[in-house]
Amino acid sequence: MEKAEVEVHKDEEVVETAGEESSAGSLTLQSEVIETTESGEKEKSLEEMEQKFEELLKIIREETLQLSESVIEEKRLTHELYVLLKPILKQLNTSFPIPTKAISLPERVKQIFLDPEGHLILKDEKNGVRSKALEDCPPEVILNVLWVVIPLLCESILSYRKKVSFRVSLFERINLELRNLFKTFVKRSEEPEEDQKEKSQEDGVRKSLLSKK
Repeated sequence: MEKAEVEVHKDEEVVETAGEESSAGSLTLQSEVIETTESGEKEKSLEEMEQKFEELLKIIREETLQLSESVIEEKRLTHELYVLLKPILKQLNTSFPIPTKAISLPERVKQIFLDPEGHLILKDEKNGVRSKALEDCPPEVILNVLWVVIPLLCESILSYRKKVSFRVSLFERINLELRNLFKTFVKRSEEPEEDQKEKSQEDGVRKSLLSKK
């Protein structure tokens, strides 16, 4: 009886051992499946990251190329603008005040002007003055200055046009009077010649009559 019980216990131990081994094998298999799945997901994630990274690099390359072209074009246009604006300001012979808030400067300034030579005149609180060509300023500063100057330039051109129109009107009136005076002098200078022609004709008629007698 005891022998049978011992054998039963042994069988149970074998079954339990087999169950434990089966369970351990199942856990190992599951672990391997999970690791394989995670490894596949990691590889897929890395591929997606690499693809996304390559797309971002492509965008950077394209934007860098366009940025380079835009910077060159901006420099060309600001130079051309300065070349055109400078003689206009010189012809108008006017300085334009620029609000200090319109330009971001590292130091504090009391007054800013754009002079007829196309230079920014900066006057500090101690009345120190320094100048800088508008062309040499950053594009943002140039644009802010033009944003202020263009409306003032329109007013200056309007005022200049009125002055020119006034001068034209005066010149026309003066020319008219001088033209009339010129005609009068020319007419007087031609009268003696006409008198001499009439006198010579009378002398000729008189000689002709006397010869017939």
